[in-house]
Amino acid sequence: MSLVRAVCALLLCLSPVAALAQLPVLKFNPKIPGYEGGSGDPSTWVAENTYPGAILYVYPFRVLSGDFAGQFRRTLLRDLVSKDVQEAGLAQPASIEPLQISGADAALAARFVEDYWGTPRHRLRIAVLARGAVAIVDYVSHDADSFQRNLYGVSEMVKTMSVGAQQAATPQTAPQLAALKSLAGLYLGSALQFVPSPVLGATPGAGSWMPGTRFYLLSPDGKVYRGYGLPKTPDADISRFDFEKARLEDPYNSGVFIVEGRRVILRFGGGVAPEEQTSGVPRAGGPLEINGTTYKLQPLK
Repeated sequence: MSLVRAVCALLLCLSPVAALAQLPVLKFNPKIPGYEGGSGDPSTWVAENTYPGAILYVYPFRVLSGDFAGQFRRTLLRDLVSKDVQEAGLAQPASIEPLQISGADAALAARFVEDYWGTPRHRLRIAVLARGAVAIVDYVSHDADSFQRNLYGVSEMVKTMSVGAQQAATPQTAPQLAALKSLAGLYLGSALQFVPSPVLGATPGAGSWMPGTRFYLLSPDGKVYRGYGLPKTPDADISRFDFEKARLEDPYNSGVFIVEGRRVILRFGGGVAPEEQTSGVPRAGGPLEINGTTYKLQPLK
């Protein structure tokens, strides 16, 4: 094989990875007025203290083929949102308007009413196009009043939106990597756990808080998983815990941890604004202190 052909073959093999690495990023202020959350995939915020509720989803940029505007007007790009919130049909035609988003090639906003099994569900979907990829902002409310009442926070968030480039992750220093390894292990503490009512026919959500054991499992390379009881592993061997499987099956309780100065920072759920918990850096073999609870490092057999 000639040198030119070899180089071309290498470029073809690398192109999907390179394209993924070069996807743009939708930037905005994740502190949205009247909402809480921001973790998950997609990143999810829930309107505070409202019923019926409203939820805001933000999907990162993904490659889009074909005519952006035409596809959005025909389908609202519904296939790019999670299946459980895809609209099955519209109660009336969508109202579509262009938006100006800094750094975007184009942006469209659609306000529409979904026919959700005979119940109208009011929605706003924003699609942002940049460099052949599209990001989606999907605002879902359960009625017209909820839509208007919680729209302010969404509007304020949209004002801060812009398109930028991905930033390279800052590599950890040798002392930070050593600190991760020194903290690895299983930490146990006492915490209240909500136990659903075992009574047949009990009201949904009924139950009581009972004392139980809560754990944090930290890996030598900076992964963390939390839960109640003990981690489930083959042959009860903690060293065989599958962090990647846990991330896929239980993303809310999966995350990463880092050491910054005298703090251990644990981030769960991923997304734009992951849930964050902190502890002081313990002495060798010492406990973590998280939200006022002591979690002791367990000797592993």
